[in-house]
Amino acid sequence: MQQLIDAIKAKFLDSTVYNDVGGRVEYRKSTYTDYPRIIYSIITSSPDNVFARKGESVLVQVDIFSADSVGDDLMNTIYSDLRTLLDNWQTTIAGYGKLEFTWQNTVSLSEDIEVGDGSIGVNHIAVDYEVTYQAT
Repeated sequence: MQQLIDAIKAKFLDSTVYNDVGGRVEYRKSTYTDYPRIIYSIITSSPDNVFARKGESVLVQVDIFSADSVGDDLMNTIYSDLRTLLDNWQTTIAGYGKLEFTWQNTVSLSEDIEVGDGSIGVNHIAVDYEVTYQAT
């Protein structure tokens, strides 16, 4: 699983969406207090065994957070750039073969959280991807 986490991290580095959030992209929890930021997580992992092949289906959630006070334009840009980066992304990881990312779901939320500028409100978009692979 660590190879998948590392592959996602490498994909984000120096991408447009990475720059959109000022490099604030982390796995599972954020050490940043500034917005915007992205946190990605492994939600579930289940066997995806077909005939003699063995593999997994993994649900990865990418959460985008932005201060409500900056408006919707920035959030829409980050979301669009994220989808451009990860939709239908395919990569190869040693021992796992080809990994394929398929967009599954997007949920928009608003949260009453105080942000650094003293305002209240955080926009939150959760984007789910199914990642499938067959072990080599």
